[in-house]
Amino acid sequence: MNIIKPLTRSDHVSNDPGITVIPSTDALGADIEGFDFEVLAPARIAALRAAWLAHGVVRFRGCHITDEQHIRLTAALGEFANHPRQLRGEEGTHDRYEEILVVGNAGRDGEIAGTMGNSAAR
Repeated sequence: MNIIKPLTRSDHVSNDPGITVIPSTDALGADIEGFDFEVLAPARIAALRAAWLAHGVVRFRGCHITDEQHIRLTAALGEFANHPRQLRGEEGTHDRYEEILVVGNAGRDGEIAGTMGNSAAR
């Protein structure tokens, strides 16, 4: 019987010379490093999709992404699916783009700028 060692944070995996996938934990999530949001080549999108499917959640650390780049990247991954809060115009809706749901607990003008669901950290 073969026992497969789960990936750990120290294991770096790359399916594309332009990105590195670093598992966050043994169970869920990965950090993506080196992703260029201006270069959405099919091979790069395929590598990102593979990381997303393998780890369930991907996080881009230490980078800046514009709203427009976010929308282009999301469209390259598939069809948009709006969250019910977006459809109702509740907390977490974006100022300009219905495709973006703001998730977080950062404040803006004394109010929480995003949504954290039922477990908001205030």
